[in-house]
Amino acid sequence: MAINFKTMKIDGKFLVNNNNDIVITYEEAEKNLMIIGLSRSQVIDWCLEERGTNYNKIFEEVIEIKKEGSGRKRINELVFLNEIVQVVINSKKEFDEIIKGFKINGFEYKYLASKGDSNIRFVRSDLYELFTARLDANRDTGVKMYSAKLNAYRSLALSSSDVVTTPKKVVVMPDCNVKFQAEYLWVDETIEHRNEEVERCVNDGCFFISPKLAKQWSDDLNHSEKIISAFQIRFLWTKGIVYTVDFHSWCAEHGCEYVTDIWGQQHRIEDVDLILGENMVKLWSSYNSCDEWLQSAKKHHYDWRVSKYSKPIKMNNLNYQELLPLNLSNDDVRELLTPSVEHIKQISGNNYETMLLYLNGVTNMSGQLKRDEIDNFASALAIEPRLMNDKFLLSTVTNMLSKRKNGIKLGELQADNLSSYQIIVTDPIQLLEHLIGVEPKGVLGKYEIYSANHEEGTVAVASRAPLLVANNLIKITTRKYMSNYNKYFEYLQDVYCVDGCSLINESLCGLR
Repeated sequence: MAINFKTMKIDGKFLVNNNNDIVITYEEAEKNLMIIGLSRSQVIDWCLEERGTNYNKIFEEVIEIKKEGSGRKRINELVFLNEIVQVVINSKKEFDEIIKGFKINGFEYKYLASKGDSNIRFVRSDLYELFTARLDANRDTGVKMYSAKLNAYRSLALSSSDVVTTPKKVVVMPDCNVKFQAEYLWVDETIEHRNEEVERCVNDGCFFISPKLAKQWSDDLNHSEKIISAFQIRFLWTKGIVYTVDFHSWCAEHGCEYVTDIWGQQHRIEDVDLILGENMVKLWSSYNSCDEWLQSAKKHHYDWRVSKYSKPIKMNNLNYQELLPLNLSNDDVRELLTPSVEHIKQISGNNYETMLLYLNGVTNMSGQLKRDEIDNFASALAIEPRLMNDKFLLSTVTNMLSKRKNGIKLGELQADNLSSYQIIVTDPIQLLEHLIGVEPKGVLGKYEIYSANHEEGTVAVASRAPLLVANNLIKITTRKYMSNYNKYFEYLQDVYCVDGCSLINESLCGLR
């Protein structure tokens, strides 16, 4: 369970029409749909810190109030943040007017950062200098960059994320760049067929976390049943994926005791538990060393955070985008329809177990439902199976199935259990070779993907979601047994690892 915080989301036109000075109660704002939910982020934690509290204290108090069965007003007081406001900008003229600042209930607000083209976050003026100083975090302002990029990097502090344990030692490594021959279509004003040598960054947006630290982070995220394969991280100027690989064993086997970071400093690899790539730390060049960057983060109250993480494979629905580029026969269509049709037949049958699973969002009829996952009127069905003959229950299921049938007509088809959206990372052997300074060849061949959940040699289709062009569909072959390298794939159960010697990355418009 997590807390959703709340803040005001105001249309810029409303502000301008009221001379950028409005008075409105929480109840009025809620009634006019001007209250939105916010997940925990670095900026929200700073807001709580300035109140003299923290996330855990708020969480505990909210739980206690909910146990008592009352106190909605008190909960709103705890989770409502007037420290920040989100404004929707509709035009440049509106932006030019609002960017000067405005007042809500007597508090002045100043521009903090943008999330997207039209959603702009403002902060209460008494916190403005503190928060902007923290967002800049002693960076070297002499390092030039586009303002749009700088704003995007500052906005990382607004990303939804949870706090995890601080690593004992972090290094930032130079990127792993390789060259290889590739045949591809170049799309510009014209379409050109090319066959030439290309260069690309293999570790674009990813690097390693040690199994020990990954275990700690898994516990931090209440996922202690097994070690998570990959984490999407947030830190000062930092974003990307770290995935669980025993790089200590690899370095020990190859006699590598020290690695050299992007600043030219050496680090004892045995002491390191988190490795980042230079493309993950966006403003690394604004600091003179890794220690200076980490000390700046500590001084300005940054936590190591995880936004998302890899999860076990589960059944997913296809959509019309993924089906359009395929050349399907009538038999192919029937085969694609079969799982969805069988699913509806099972739910419509006189079996309360399949109906119960469906009512609780379990699409795979072989799935199991834990008692604490059962909610609403489906609880009654779990207790008394004869209720599946109840008219209200049958009517509800019929309406739900009607929507499901309409979705099937639009191409929302159930795929087999192994069709899944997963985090994609680079062939770990290629990055391990780069780590010790040898030529990064890797173990995966062209258009091969490692997957612990597919059989060796399965031919499949990989797709970008959402699909942009038909070329985002590519044919791949899966690998499962990695011979002498198996132990370096041990923790990668819930991700796909792709080769670094083909244009998979470019075909999918970038992996991360």
